[in-house]
Amino acid sequence: MKFSKIQSLLSVFLFLSTIFVQHFAAVHSIGVNYGTLKNNFPPPAQVAQFFKDKTTIDRIKIFDVNPDILRVFSGTRIFVVVTVPNGEIPNLVNIKYAWRWAGNNIKPFYPQTKINYILVGNKVLHWGPQNLIDNLVSAMRTLHRALIRSGIQGVNVTMAHSLGILEFLPVAEFGQVSSGLGQERSSPHAAIFAGNKISIHGESISIFRILTKTGKFRSLQTKLSSTR
Repeated sequence: MKFSKIQSLLSVFLFLSTIFVQHFAAVHSIGVNYGTLKNNFPPPAQVAQFFKDKTTIDRIKIFDVNPDILRVFSGTRIFVVVTVPNGEIPNLVNIKYAWRWAGNNIKPFYPQTKINYILVGNKVLHWGPQNLIDNLVSAMRTLHRALIRSGIQGVNVTMAHSLGILEFLPVAEFGQVSSGLGQERSSPHAAIFAGNKISIHGESISIFRILTKTGKFRSLQTKLSSTR
């Protein structure tokens, strides 16, 4: 399959406007969501080759721990964020289960594949249900202990949020992470789709403008702070 066709197919499922923000600090990299729900996508090896040869993208997020994807990104410059499915959260509270999960899904690929984050669930605080919310932090802590026990030292455990974790303050340029989400040493991630818009003081503003432009609405680097 030629790269032009791959690029066309990728446009269906790669949201190039998705920006991963840690602590809402300086954003040095732009990543993409690598979704695999459709059945007409190029195989992972071709996708990885496309990223390596045709783009400057240096990180991706996948919504599971697909071994085929993790394998083809081995030895590349591209960092990979993996996701624990929501349904696994209650199981991960058990240290033995978490240890097996880490041994089966992370250890065979790390560090050859640059897995830098494990997201426990996807937008659990936004969607629920309550039993997942109740077990979320315990699952994160237990999984982190299991990684250490497995000899995996460089992978961070965190969670993924929607833009709903932000509270916009009366001054339009400022925002902060919602109260209650600032636990010490927590590293929440927000997947922000730049094509979306928010309303500030009645004015519709694109996320892309807030993220990238200077002026009235300044960048996340200078105007969004994390409460810790």
